[in-house]
Amino acid sequence: MTDISFLEPGLYLSVIHLEDDEIILYVHYDSGMLCSNTGTDSGVAVKLNVTQHAFQSFIDELTGIVK
Repeated sequence: MTDISFLEPGLYLSVIHLEDDEIILYVHYDSGMLCSNTGTDSGVAVKLNVTQHAFQSFIDELTGIVK
């Protein structure tokens, strides 16, 4: 499992690598996860079941928009 956090806007990503090319990605919007490693009722979490290739394509599209 890999954890990635961003201080602004308070995002916390958890990546769970499964068999083959699949991953589970949790996107938490909750500063409690960042500051004290505990979830609070104030945040939202989204669970994505994707392949690594599909996720990489999504990230590439996002970075293309920002450039």
